[in-house]
Amino acid sequence: DEPPGCQALWAALAVLRRCFLSGRSVARPWEELKAAVLLPSASGKMLTPSRLSLWSFLGVELKLPKAVLDVMCALIGVRCSNDSVALEHIAPPLLEPDGWDWHLGWEVFLCGGLGCQAIDPAGRDVEACVEVTMQLGAILSSGAFWH
Repeated sequence: DEPPGCQALWAALAVLRRCFLSGRSVARPWEELKAAVLLPSASGKMLTPSRLSLWSFLGVELKLPKAVLDVMCALIGVRCSNDSVALEHIAPPLLEPDGWDWHLGWEVFLCGGLGCQAIDPAGRDVEACVEVTMQLGAILSSGAFWH
């Protein structure tokens, strides 16, 4: 299902991510990289970063199936997005998470460094708001968070 060379691509992106997050310069300006890189979408297509949205918001990975989100949106009286021009989600990295800031670090790099679109829970990604609220609530109410 994944395009050929995807693991090598994610390894290279992990190096670029580390450079971006630490403020180190790379061989080419970030603007050039934005225009030159193709990233794997969740559907398996290779697309430019500007045509992709993320799989997480504020470090919270979105995992609930669309049918569940639709029911939850209906229960709270919110219209879930069915926008026909919605961006495709980027495929999550084929790497093992390395800490609590894993998703947030990728969000910062993919949006700030490469130009992917952040999830907009108040706009076209209303369904993300439901899931993010639940997961952030669970995180903030846990004793581990406050230690």
